[in-house]
Amino acid sequence: MKVLVTGGLGFIGSHTVVKLIEAGHEVVIVDNLFNSKLDVADRIEQITHAKPKVFIQDVCDKEKLADIFRQVLPDAVIHFAGYKAVGESCQKPLMYYRNNIDSALSVLECMQEFGCKNLVFLRLLLYMGSLAVCLLQKLVLDKRQLILMGRQR
Repeated sequence: MKVLVTGGLGFIGSHTVVKLIEAGHEVVIVDNLFNSKLDVADRIEQITHAKPKVFIQDVCDKEKLADIFRQVLPDAVIHFAGYKAVGESCQKPLMYYRNNIDSALSVLECMQEFGCKNLVFLRLLLYMGSLAVCLLQKLVLDKRQLILMGRQR
């Protein structure tokens, strides 16, 4: 399965990418490097011996995200791109609302436009650290399909 991971170079995103690759999925990362570094892609390659395709792009830009969808045609999206610093979010709430809502809407609109119907949106897990990685391991147990936790709730 081809999985597009937004925010895939961040802490939880990169751990998820490693698990997806280890489970045999083809992974594409979209990240704007706001709170991550490009060299994480090299570390992913060291661990998995596979380097995912990486697009450095803000997912809030729907037109550029649509260009990526057009090239990739993902089967599923895991959406981690978003601001998450609690202290700063209290100081700049509108910036956080704008980014997190716009990024989610851009992803959803592109998914609709390109017929991608599988989404994992785990915004709350961003605050749970390594526990989130353990929970996400359940997503990659089956090489043929992602088990979408959201459907179970």
